[in-house]
Amino acid sequence: MPRKDRLWVSSEGIWALWRIQEGLWHRVASAPGVLTAQPPLRMGLLAPSPEGALRSRSDVGAAEWEAVPADLAPWPAYDSAWLWRKNASQGALTAWDLRWNEGESPLPKERQRSSLMGAYRAEWRAASNLRASVGGWLPNGPQVALRELNGVAWVWVGDRVLLVRLVNTERLRKLKGAAE
Repeated sequence: MPRKDRLWVSSEGIWALWRIQEGLWHRVASAPGVLTAQPPLRMGLLAPSPEGALRSRSDVGAAEWEAVPADLAPWPAYDSAWLWRKNASQGALTAWDLRWNEGESPLPKERQRSSLMGAYRAEWRAASNLRASVGGWLPNGPQVALRELNGVAWVWVGDRVLLVRLVNTERLRKLKGAAE
């Protein structure tokens, strides 16, 4: 995961943090383990130990690891759709409303995806009637990719891709506050 002048790399059970200095890349830290990106704020590390795998996390800017409590739920598989909260104990979530370690979250359910699918369904039907291939690669209607932090969504309808502004709901305001 790159960030400004830093680059995190994890491959074949070894991780490394690289930093660019005076135009050249230098390895700052390296050790056994597997990295899990928790954008935009941290990296997670699953490292081997005699007791089993141990979890740690570090700020993205440096390899200063702090242990993760053993009773914390296992991290979800990496996907760039996960939004990790400032405080790791507050959890993470996706635009598909998958939640990790949220408990009773005050965050409202995500509803804009289904609204956009309904709003553009007629256009998808028209495109399907005009071009048979649309039904093959968009079989269930328009495809919607939310980018809630940016307040927009990409909507694939037939052979067009639209950038649509999302309604500024309570959920969007809370998400933007959680990411700042």
